[in-house]
Order: sequence, then structure tokens, then C-alpha cells
Amino acid sequence: MRLDESLPRPPLSLLIPTYGRPLLIWDTARALLNQFRGDDELVIVDQNHPPLQVPSDCEVTSLRLLRQEIPGLTRARNLALSSARHASILFLDDDIIPAQDLLQRFREAVAMDSHCVWAGAVDQDDIPEFQGVGFVDLNSGEIRTRFDFHKEGDLPFFSGCHALLPRKALPDPPVFCEHFRGNAQGEEIDLALRLKKRGIRIRALPKARVHHLKIPAGGCRTDAYRRRFHLDFCYNEGLFFGRHGRLGKLPNFFSRIKGFLEFHTRKKQGGHSVLQVMAGVYQMAAGLCRGISARPALKSEAKPGLRKANG
Repeated sequence: MRLDESLPRPPLSLLIPTYGRPLLIWDTARALLNQFRGDDELVIVDQNHPPLQVPSDCEVTSLRLLRQEIPGLTRARNLALSSARHASILFLDDDIIPAQDLLQRFREAVAMDSHCVWAGAVDQDDIPEFQGVGFVDLNSGEIRTRFDFHKEGDLPFFSGCHALLPRKALPDPPVFCEHFRGNAQGEEIDLALRLKKRGIRIRALPKARVHHLKIPAGGCRTDAYRRRFHLDFCYNEGLFFGRHGRLGKLPNFFSRIKGFLEFHTRKKQGGHSVLQVMAGVYQMAAGLCRGISARPALKSEAKPGLRKANG
């Protein structure tokens, strides 16, 4: 992708929800602020207790700190969106090391095409020697995400921790589905599929790279989230499949969740915790019903006219 030097460089709104990483978030913020140009802004949604205090070297007018008392990833994303001032919205995680030219890469991409979603690449130490994007299987609801790609092209979805979204492509609020719980497994895939139904392209931007530290504490890996992991997973999987899965393939979905529950409810002495299995099944059914009930609204949300404009 070559940039026409005569094209304008649009300002960016960087949005970062943060929880349980009161020191690391400022390392991330400093690395990004050093790349700011013009009217770029950084909006951080603080979900910590006690609340964050902005370090003196980060007290700049281009940084705004919003407060959300009860942690929740999708609600934090929506809160940040409601406050963002610019047309180009870049979502990032709080535990990343951005490439030194990260924001410039996104500015160039938006100048070339401001209608599509631009998905940046994500490198992690725990997934070396692989280049891909994973997949979404709507027959079973299985999601596998990989974003350490090195090739340009269209993608099936984007990563919630590194993607630029054009505001004009987004549906009416709430943009991110706030029913996803805990680590909100599938929340960005949900939005990606909704955008694609609106005719929005999702394009890879391999030269825009971040290193995801994947810190084992904080964020979606806090102790509170870990304790409810298997219950929230079952609920979120049911919610996602109910919203987007092929309902004629429900047996495939049930078989996959059965395997998950058998693994996560094992007892050291053998067998399974019947109560934990029942709780998981209940959460899966609750999520599935909520997801299915949302289908009419999702269908009306897809506006065919956008397909011609942006396809």
C-alpha cells in the first residue's frame, strides 16, 4: 500500500479500557503519546479501585481519563466511544508495546480508505512462528483468533486490542454488545460480523504492529474473572452462537460445550462436579436464549445501502 503524499492525515481517537494494571497503563500511554500529532487524543477508561492518578508526565490536554465504577469490557468500550471526538477510532489494549510508527501507519491507512476497518497485527511471545488470523466456525460457534499476520488483504474479523474503526460505519449505540460477561469472549467478533453484514470491509494492516505482553494479572485475567471463567465462557458462547450461529447446527454447538464442561469441571479424585456442570449448562442456555432473542434487531441493524457505498 503506497500513500499519496497529498492526502490529509486524519486525527485519531485512541481508546483504551484498563483494569488491574495501574502502572502498566502509563507505560502504554507514554509510548503512544510520543507518537501524537496535531489533534490526536487518548481516552482511557479507568475501572480500577482505587481510581488511577495521572502521572505528571502524562498530564497533557490530549489525554482524558474517564471513570467506570463497575468493571466491564464492552461497557468500557462504549463509554470511550461516546466520548471520542474524531471520526477514526483506534482501540488498543493496556498491556502492549506499540511499534514506533504505529499511529503513522494508521493515519496513512485511513487517508487511503476511510470507509473500512483496519486491523493491525498483534505479536505475542506465546505464539511464535505463525502467521494467520484464526477462524470463526458458525456451525459450532468455535472462535480461534490469531493476528500475527504479515500479508495485506481482507479479514473475517478484527482483534479488539488493535483495530481502527470508522465512526460512520458503526451501528447505533450501544455499539459493543454489553451482554457479554467476564472476559467478554467473542465481543469484538460479534461486532465484526455485524459490520460485515452492513457491507463494511475489514482489512489487514500488517505494518501497524503491537507486541501484546499478555500480562497474567489484570484486565480479563483478574482473579474475579478467573473464578467465574467456565460459567462466563458458557454464557458468552451461548450468547454468540444465539446471535450469529447456524441454529440448524445446534447439536454441533452442544457437543463442543459438552467437551468444554467435561474438561473444566473435573475433580482431582476423578469424575465431575455435577453442580458445576449444571451451572455451566444453565449459563449456556441463558446466553443462547438471549442471543436468539436479539436476532430480529441484528437483522434490522444491517443496512443494505451501505454495501453499495463501501463494498
